[in-house]
Amino acid sequence: MSFGVGILPLVAFISLLPVALRRGSRSRLGVWYVLAITGVILALGINTPFGHVLWHVPLFGAQRLQNRNIAITDFALSVLVAFWADRLATDHESAGIVYTFAIGGDAKYPEVARYKLGPLVQGVKYDPKDAPAGAALYFSNCLFCHGVPGVDKGGNIPNLAYVDAETIENLQNAVIEKHFADRGMPDFDGKLKPEDLEKIKAFIQGTADAIRPK
Repeated sequence: MSFGVGILPLVAFISLLPVALRRGSRSRLGVWYVLAITGVILALGINTPFGHVLWHVPLFGAQRLQNRNIAITDFALSVLVAFWADRLATDHESAGIVYTFAIGGDAKYPEVARYKLGPLVQGVKYDPKDAPAGAALYFSNCLFCHGVPGVDKGGNIPNLAYVDAETIENLQNAVIEKHFADRGMPDFDGKLKPEDLEKIKAFIQGTADAIRPK
C-alpha cells in the first residue's frame, strides 16, 4: 500500500502526527504510528540497533526474509491514509462561536459553515522523481508556516496547494528574492538552491494532483 500509493502515506503520516501527539487526544491514532514504526524495525531486523535483541525473539530470530514485515507498516499506513482522507473530507471551519444555554431554551444549534477553499493548484510542470526529495526539503523548511499542501487550510499564511500556479512556478520570488520579506517571509537565500526549489515545486504540485478529486 505505502509503495503503491506513493506520496500520500507520507502526507497522512506527517499531517496526522500533531493530532496523535495532542495531550488528551482521543483520536486513538497512536497505535497505528507505533505499528508503522514497529513494522519498519522488524523489516530491518538485525540491521537496527535492536538487532541483537530481535535475534533472540522466539520465531522471529529464525525467520527468513524478515523484510516481509514491512507489510505491517503498509497496513498501518493504509489505516492512517483512511483517517486522513476522512478528516480531509469532513473537516469544518471553526466558527468561533460561544454557546450559552438557558433552562427551557429551544434554540437550534447554528449551522457550521464548511471551510471554503479555492481550487487546488494545477499546471505546474515537474518531474515526479523530484517529489520525495522535495518532501524532505518542504518538511524541514516550509511545513511549520504553510502546513501540509492541500491538508492544512492556511489563513494569513496560505497553504501552498491552494495558491495559483504562477506563484508556485515563480517560487524563487518569495524564497530567494525576498519579494515577501515585508510580510514576514524568512530569507532562504544561501540556504535553498534553485534546484531545491524545483524539488519543492514537485512535492507541492504532486501532492495537489494526488489528492485532487477524480
